Amino acid sequence: DLEKLAKNLAQYEVVIATEVGGGVVPVDPAQRQNREAAGRLACLLAQRADRVIRVFCGLPQALKGELP
Repeated sequence: DLEKLAKNLAQYEVVIATEVGGGVVPVDPAQRQNREAAGRLACLLAQRADRVIRVFCGLPQALKGELP
């Protein structure tokens, strides 16, 4: 249950997630389902977060809140 997992993870001060939504969509249905679940979980966590920072190529980008 993604809601329950998001609630449990949101109790931590910092949660680090690897982005899996970019690139070619997998042909395998199980891999597509896992990719979809990871994206939905990231959205649920972002809703609960005070700050969301995306780091791409070592460069931080504030998606929610401000950079520290």
